[in-house]
Amino acid sequence: MADPAARLSTGCVGIAAVAAHASRADLDHALVEAGEKFGVEDDIPVPPFWGGFRISPDFVEFWQGRPNRMHNRVRTRLVDGKWHTQRLQP
Repeated sequence: MADPAARLSTGCVGIAAVAAHASRADLDHALVEAGEKFGVEDDIPVPPFWGGFRISPDFVEFWQGRPNRMHNRVRTRLVDGKWHTQRLQP
């Protein structure tokens, strides 16, 4: 099985992040094409200006405001290597 990090990197390089895709199937097809172009086992070329940070969160909260203050709040928390989701009070 291919390295998931390499597969992700292939997708990032081979598929324009701002491009709109008609469906998930179209996006999956573009990923396959990028994998064939770059090869998932090889080093994937990236622009020299690419950089960044790796973020490894223990939990993430998603918040969606609503006009009646009954906001949607969902928190996902990493516990023993598994993500658990819970709905929070508005």
